[in-house]
Amino acid sequence: FNSQPVLYVIDGKISNSTDFNNLSPNDIETISVLKDAASAAVYGSRAAGGVVVVTTKKGDVGKTQIQYSVNTGFDTRLKNVPLTSAIEQGKLFSQINPNGFYGMEYTDEDYEYFKTVNNGYGFDQLSAVYRNPSTTTHNLSISGGTEKVKYFFGGSYVNQEGFLRNLEYSKYNVRSNITANITQNLQIYAGLSLNDNRIKSTTSTGIGDPSGIYTKLLVWQPWMPVYTNGGKPFSYGWIGNMGAEVDGLGGYINTNTLKPIVNLSATYKVPFIKGLSAKVDYNKSYSDYRQKIFQKQYMMYLTKQKTSHIWSLDDADIIGTQMSSQVNPSYLQENVTWSEDRQLNFQLNYERSFADAHHVKGWLIYESYLEKGAGLSAGIQGFPVYITDQWWAASTRTNNNQYVSNSTDYSDYSSGRKSWVGQFFYDFKEKYIV
Repeated sequence: FNSQPVLYVIDGKISNSTDFNNLSPNDIETISVLKDAASAAVYGSRAAGGVVVVTTKKGDVGKTQIQYSVNTGFDTRLKNVPLTSAIEQGKLFSQINPNGFYGMEYTDEDYEYFKTVNNGYGFDQLSAVYRNPSTTTHNLSISGGTEKVKYFFGGSYVNQEGFLRNLEYSKYNVRSNITANITQNLQIYAGLSLNDNRIKSTTSTGIGDPSGIYTKLLVWQPWMPVYTNGGKPFSYGWIGNMGAEVDGLGGYINTNTLKPIVNLSATYKVPFIKGLSAKVDYNKSYSDYRQKIFQKQYMMYLTKQKTSHIWSLDDADIIGTQMSSQVNPSYLQENVTWSEDRQLNFQLNYERSFADAHHVKGWLIYESYLEKGAGLSAGIQGFPVYITDQWWAASTRTNNNQYVSNSTDYSDYSSGRKSWVGQFFYDFKEKYIV
């Protein structure tokens, strides 16, 4: 079965779930769910999954009101899954391998040492990079107006920090709505909004994405430290260092989506035909998406070992280095898409009652919609002199080190529609309805 998404209509503009999620709750005046077929019929087959109609605040007659609020909250784990400590691991290892195993058995010196590290647990790689997730929201609005002009200006900022360092989401919203009664019969409206979403994440390499990194951190060997006392990442003879990946030494994945929306409308009440009004709506939006992926190798350090499980934490005891190999070579990639859409609506509305018994209502709508966009994805591997997240520093050799995606996800496209819809209602004393 094909999924049928909900249709969102925000201030008359056909929108999607992303646009709805980008709204600031402080900007919303009303939310309506169209349940019956007659109400949703104007949107045709697009309404098969339901219609959610949102109206944003337009301001009220009265003195200027300024409102500001800030909210913050934190999440915390009540209790983590009990993990095997270094001492427990040593005892289990000895039970399984009573005759030893390639020199990896625990010694008395190991047991005594780890009794002094984190209350006997050893090195907790998860705790070294874990943080309690938090969310902070700022909201500011200015509204007011007269019988002639009403206005609403709003802005919000949301910042969410994930459970691992360098895992972050932020969102900026700005909205301006102005409604003016030009004459007794003519009203115009102008709205402008801007959404800016940013996601900062650790890399997705052989070590894993954030979910995979978390899983590995839970089961990592408790005798392996993350950093030396001087902050240099340890080498375990593996492809990378888990803590270093989370802290960003292996690069990043940053995503930014920017979307401005313009909404204009005019409503005219026809003075010589009672109950008849005409309305025209025009809105236009642009969307710019950019994702930058930088994954690089980094230096890890070997120190002197007293036993198979005790490594010196002193930088003076560094005896060698190893370049990480979670990626090889380092590379830079950017995925960019851009699009624009415009919607034009003409609507005639008629509603009138006769002789306190007959009530008629009807409307005719013409809608024109056009959307187009394109994109580009390119990458380059290798940094012969200096590893940095800039294109100028990458290798220029014309081989597999460079590429441009030919995926249809980045092809030019355009689509549109035109529709005419009308409805007529009649009721007699609100008892008999046609």
